[in-house]
Amino acid sequence: METTAFNLFKEYGLLGLMCGSVIFLLFLVVKWTLQTTKEIMNQSAKERECWRDTIEKVNKSIDDHSTQARMFHETVNDAHKFQRDEHKEMIKQLGEITITLGRINGYKHE
Repeated sequence: METTAFNLFKEYGLLGLMCGSVIFLLFLVVKWTLQTTKEIMNQSAKERECWRDTIEKVNKSIDDHSTQARMFHETVNDAHKFQRDEHKEMIKQLGEITITLGRINGYKHE
């Protein structure tokens, strides 16, 4: 009985054996490439998840900051409105005082 490898060698010769070896090596390279690609894809998925969490935290921080800034500006606007109203009242009173002092000093109001 002859072995199968020997039969293949007898039938195809040295060139057939070399072609078979090259095809086997290419198969191993493709298998290794697919395994490496699978590992890279898993690593990329973990990295994307980490970045997604980080971006969500940054967005939450920005939203919180925007809310606090809005509240601060509303408070400041209320305070400035109060000051403007006081200044308008003070200017009105100053105008009345000026008119009164002018009358006391003999000026006529026009």
